[in-house]
Amino acid sequence: MTFNPESIPLFKKTLSNVQYFTQKPDYEGPDPDVVEINENTITANAATKFYFMRCNGKTFNVDTRCGKIMIDNCTDAHFNLNGVITTHMFEAWGSKNLRIDVRTNVQTIQLDDCEDVEIVVPNLRHFEAIVHINAVRTKVTVGNFETFELPPDEVGGSQPHNQYVLRMIDGKLVNEVLKRSNIFPVYGGKATLPAAAK
Repeated sequence: MTFNPESIPLFKKTLSNVQYFTQKPDYEGPDPDVVEINENTITANAATKFYFMRCNGKTFNVDTRCGKIMIDNCTDAHFNLNGVITTHMFEAWGSKNLRIDVRTNVQTIQLDDCEDVEIVVPNLRHFEAIVHINAVRTKVTVGNFETFELPPDEVGGSQPHNQYVLRMIDGKLVNEVLKRSNIFPVYGGKATLPAAAK
């Protein structure tokens, strides 16, 4: 079933260049299980942000360009990211049991307070970094590399609320504390692609 924004209240449009996706009340009937987001079903431009809020048990096929993708308190949802994301940013917070298939360039994926997330990036060139805090039971697969499970955050010490960053260094996935200089993140050494991907 294709997504029709004229008849499916799962779609809400605002004037601030954000497209909201949220489930309609039960008394209005069921939403589709698969939501197609493409140039035939939605109007978006390179700055339009897609905001998914409390979307449960849905699959979203995002095949059109947008400025950024944000996921807020979604559960049991699957996101297929195929369209260009202009800022190369994807954020999720307060969500559980997500699968995110990335087939477009995403430089930063940010996960805050999420559980049971699976991120699959088949092409090494589409992966830069995952910045995370409290991303419990999160598994990341990049290219043909072995799946990497994010370790639990270290609790306590002098900085108990550290953010972490997972990125490719010397051909392997490395998780490290995200340091900041003023407000800007500092990743340490230069991230590198394996020789086979260059």
